[in-house]
Amino acid sequence: MTDLTALKYTEEHEWVALDGDVATVGITDYAADKPGDVVYVDLGGGRGGGDSKAEAHYYAKCSLCKREQTILFIAGSQKTYENSGSWQTIARFECRGVELVDFKAGNGWLAFGTASEDTEFGEIDLSEGDWAGYDEAGDASVGVYEFKSQIIRGTGKK
Repeated sequence: MTDLTALKYTEEHEWVALDGDVATVGITDYAADKPGDVVYVDLGGGRGGGDSKAEAHYYAKCSLCKREQTILFIAGSQKTYENSGSWQTIARFECRGVELVDFKAGNGWLAFGTASEDTEFGEIDLSEGDWAGYDEAGDASVGVYEFKSQIIRGTGKK
């Protein structure tokens, strides 16, 4: 049994035990039981988090170290994707104490027809990466195929 008072801890709940010139590294039971990824960020409406007065769409506070983590969707940063064949920024987030590492498109996307923006396709589900529809006004097939995303870490400056 390891003497828990002799362990050295990091903010990420890792620990090291020294026994002479041998170091054993591990993670706490708390960290082992917690998911490492944010699975869902609610963009429907931000809320204040913890001791902070700031608005956030995702908020977490570690019960051990009390470190706060927030993600805020930057209002007005969303852009319409134009089919140019190159990567485009479609939204921006402010992350504090946490980093986005992946984006999974789900339900709730919106697309417009080829003839005009009068033909609207709502609640599009991109969780499988593809969606297809038919624009009757434009007499054309429309769709999103092989949806891919990438996270680009910004400098915090516009």
